[in-house]
Amino acid sequence: IEAILNNTGKRITDSATGLNFSRVDILSAILSLDSILPNVTLISPANNTVTLNNNQTFLCNATDAVQLSNITFFIWNSSNSLINQTTSRTSEFYNLLSINITSLSYGEYKWNCLAYDVKGNPSYMDTNFSFSILNLTVSLNSPADNTFTNQNQTFFNCSSQTTLGKLENITLFVWNSSRDLIYNLTTNISGNLNSTLFQYNFTNEFAYSWNCLASNNLSQYALANLNYTFSYDITIPNISLISPAEAYSSTDSSVAFSFNVTDLTPTNCSLILDGIEINFNSSVNKSGGTNSFTNSTSVGSHSWSINCTDKAGNLNESVFRNITVNAPPLMPSSFVDTTDIDFGQGTLHLTNISGSGAGTNVTLNFT
Repeated sequence: IEAILNNTGKRITDSATGLNFSRVDILSAILSLDSILPNVTLISPANNTVTLNNNQTFLCNATDAVQLSNITFFIWNSSNSLINQTTSRTSEFYNLLSINITSLSYGEYKWNCLAYDVKGNPSYMDTNFSFSILNLTVSLNSPADNTFTNQNQTFFNCSSQTTLGKLENITLFVWNSSRDLIYNLTTNISGNLNSTLFQYNFTNEFAYSWNCLASNNLSQYALANLNYTFSYDITIPNISLISPAEAYSSTDSSVAFSFNVTDLTPTNCSLILDGIEINFNSSVNKSGGTNSFTNSTSVGSHSWSINCTDKAGNLNESVFRNITVNAPPLMPSSFVDTTDIDFGQGTLHLTNISGSGAGTNVTLNFT
């Protein structure tokens, strides 16, 4: 520490005495020890944004444990050519940089921000963000991504928009889980904005993916940014009760109701006790593993079963089983000492009592 203070401070020589004195510079000493990089965050536009807007506002921020020096914005086109670089100087611990760029050409872009602290430590966001400005865009409206259904007749809705030229047609594509194209249909459209409805009837239980392709009169084509997934499932959950067995009887009121279930899609299950839903689990093991509900069950006779519904809406109910919960045997609340009492039978009953309550011990001696 002494060496750091000496190296970062100033030496002052007293001309009268010839003595050297050190003047400590605390800030310089702290900065010399700073090895922590600034933290950079890209805020907007979000990664993989697709837009029709040629004017964009870019937001990023940087923080540093000691002090920032500057933050620089970079944007590159699809050829990796730098098209804008803007630096903002700062002396704070935190800085928010906002950059407005107008009249960007249609195409794909990458952007990032680089921050330096006063020690000269540099840091980018660890990954460039990407975004695209398209003249023609497609949106998948319904069904929502990752939909499950047991209805074979399904309607698909896509919308498309173009800023230059006019829309000409749009095509629905449906692929099975092996990525084989099983259906496509093209319909003519017009104008700059259009929403189109397609109908398709599923016949096989599968996980499917789908998308729409639009074109305009400028010979431009566009798909939605990502395929959506869709699952058709008409198989009901298969439920097997494990325990307790039929006619189970116990004095233990805490009863574990165990079962297993198999199904194609995620499934939720409920314990039904005397016709009333008692417990619910939205994430049961659907691959045949044991599931269990533990319930404090009142004294008496009961019936129980399990209901399960999968994500596609298929419902199944297990068979019913009957159980009985009996009251535990009662212990005497008090004892009478009959020592030396003759009950008229000519036999002397000697009683020894020790302890109290549930821990009472009674010993009878016959003479």
